[in-house]
Amino acid sequence: MAAARENYFTEWRSYQRQYRELLLAKAETEAEVKSARGFGIEIRQIVVSDLGAVDRCVTCHLGLDDPRMTDAPQPFRTHSGPALAHHEMERFGCTGCHLGQGRATSAREAHGWDAEAFWEHSVLPDPFHQASCGVCHDPEAIGSRGAPVLAEGFGLFRTEGCLGCHKLGGRGGPLGPALDEIGDRGRHSYSFAHIEGDKQVWSWHVEHLVSPETVIPGSKMPEVGLDESGVHGLVTYLLSLRSSNLTERMTPRDRYEQRYQVWHTRPLSGEELYRQFCFACHEEGTETVLHDTLGTIPSVRNHDLLAVVSREFLVESIHDGRPTTFMPAWASAAGGLEDGEIGRIADYLLESRREIRELEFVMSAAPDVANGERIFNAECTDCHALTRDGVEAPWLGDPGFQATYSDALIGHTIQYGREDTLMIPYGVGYDGDLTDAEVSDLVAFIRTMR
Repeated sequence: MAAARENYFTEWRSYQRQYRELLLAKAETEAEVKSARGFGIEIRQIVVSDLGAVDRCVTCHLGLDDPRMTDAPQPFRTHSGPALAHHEMERFGCTGCHLGQGRATSAREAHGWDAEAFWEHSVLPDPFHQASCGVCHDPEAIGSRGAPVLAEGFGLFRTEGCLGCHKLGGRGGPLGPALDEIGDRGRHSYSFAHIEGDKQVWSWHVEHLVSPETVIPGSKMPEVGLDESGVHGLVTYLLSLRSSNLTERMTPRDRYEQRYQVWHTRPLSGEELYRQFCFACHEEGTETVLHDTLGTIPSVRNHDLLAVVSREFLVESIHDGRPTTFMPAWASAAGGLEDGEIGRIADYLLESRREIRELEFVMSAAPDVANGERIFNAECTDCHALTRDGVEAPWLGDPGFQATYSDALIGHTIQYGREDTLMIPYGVGYDGDLTDAEVSDLVAFIRTMR
């Protein structure tokens, strides 16, 4: 029975017998009839030495390059789209684009969609198969040539601020894992304990983007807030971040052009840099952002802030970050930004400045620290804690805050507050009741928190 099953009743043999009948049904000439009758039942494979691949997909997918099979059922249907016009099967094979197990001769093992099938990289379904286009091609250039979902994802990756938390190519924030070659990670690199859909890598990424904390309890990653099309595009781009073993003769022209652009990069504007590296946390920057996981994110384009800070203040804040907060340092040795790029971000922020105000606050000669502590406990601890575990506002003992905020700026902020933020004015004459001397006491106490 085992011998009969192996030699006569295997899945692929059944498919080939069906295909022979299909060829006979579609034959219109005597030559086509003769060719169909001579169709042999045998293992078929494509060997792609440049990729180290042996693909037996064509053992079952028999009509891929036959235009007569456009309306045939799977696995006999003609390959969709214009891909084969530019990617000859004999040169590129199948798994280089579609993934899956090329040497397998059953659908279960070849596709790897069965949760119990031990295969790290399952065949990519629509639309995620476009991820493979990005392994060889420039994702931006290929958008109009068959990979619009990939191009959309690449655009969203740059404009939704993913690099604010994740590094790619040495640039980005440290809060999340680096994304270099994340597409190489197979199914057994993920936990599917909280995945409701298919136990596949693409399902994991989709559900993780929609609700990070559901998939990874305790995750601080915010929800991306994209529609289904956007989520699928972003996942497609993430899956395209794979290592490439292309030989030089298989590398397309747009990849060479992309490599050139890496070394001759067009300087990004301050707004473009802000979108890539700052937007995920600060959003538009005009209002305080209350993140469920990241806490309170200050409004960096707030008019009251920009009216009293210098360009140097902004540059230093971006360059060095805030060590005890989620705000990382963006200097080249940390976040990968060059000094000129940091300067352009600062200039972009200052474009929102409406006016320039002089800091008129002057510390008293002998401030009372003890009184400042009393005022802080009475007025400030609802938002600012005495330790770095703040409630709704930054910890004022943060080294970055202490280094960049002068006494005059701290006093001014206490007196005036910050419009459109949770920081209300406390100074006499500014809708508050603290005298200049009391504000000085409070500033002196804040200095003891460093």
